[in-house]
Amino acid sequence: MRTFSFKEERDASTGASRILDLALDDKGTIWAACGNFGLVRIDPNSGFTRVAQAPTPVSSILWDKRYGLLVATAGNLYILKGNSLEVVSPASKPVNLRKLFRFNDRIFAASAGGIFSLEGKQFRNLIPDEDQMTTNVFAMLALNEDSIFIGAESGLHLLLKGRLLKFSEADFSISKSVYFIIRSKEGDFWFGTADGLIRWDGGSNVHEYIVQDGLA
Repeated sequence: MRTFSFKEERDASTGASRILDLALDDKGTIWAACGNFGLVRIDPNSGFTRVAQAPTPVSSILWDKRYGLLVATAGNLYILKGNSLEVVSPASKPVNLRKLFRFNDRIFAASAGGIFSLEGKQFRNLIPDEDQMTTNVFAMLALNEDSIFIGAESGLHLLLKGRLLKFSEADFSISKSVYFIIRSKEGDFWFGTADGLIRWDGGSNVHEYIVQDGLA
């Protein structure tokens, strides 16, 4: 592990910012999504450079060999062209894009207004007709080519061949907000929820961890 120290740059016009996401491109350049501060390029030897700002905070970034650097903001999806951000025209207006995901060659964005998919030059909402709590999406995790776990305000769902279903298997389901989803090398699923952490082995074993168990 390496630690990089950077000189602090103060700019009252940007407001409070933090690093929300990191990406590494094909040349080894490190990029950071820094909210109101914008898109930042990091050089471990010389510090950082603010490359571009968007009308709304930069929330997530993802490098893709087909598109280059994709930049998600609260209001749109962009592609970095030189030192400028070129908007990807959406089929429907994105709402608060939170996080970009790539599963195999497919690119998705979790947002407060649904699940968006980037296919060629089309950026469309896959679940425009769901209720507000279900379209308020925070996390995604691919299970295979046809199914993806979806963490939303309304709980855990499954995107199966384009259809969104409430997930329930072996008496396991989650009906409270799910903010992140990961899978360990042992095969266990971990879900960050509104009031703790849930571990599920994919079968009958479920364990919940709360503040009393040591969570901060």
